[in-house]
Amino acid sequence: MTSATQNRRRDQRAKKPAETAMNSIVPLPEGTNSAVPELSSLDLFKGAKELLIRHNGADYRLRITAANKLILTK
Repeated sequence: MTSATQNRRRDQRAKKPAETAMNSIVPLPEGTNSAVPELSSLDLFKGAKELLIRHNGADYRLRITAANKLILTK
């Protein structure tokens, strides 16, 4: 990876809005399809740090990291 590519990625990350807490409710932007189901991670995890998702015969793990990010792995 070139230095210019790394700098662009760093700049893009810096421009992202501040992260919100997992239980924060963020209103949908105007014009967004509100028919898309929305789940709170609090309701999904129910106090756990990891859950198993079965999809098309494969198992996936969704977990909350120490940095409060979501990671999905197969």
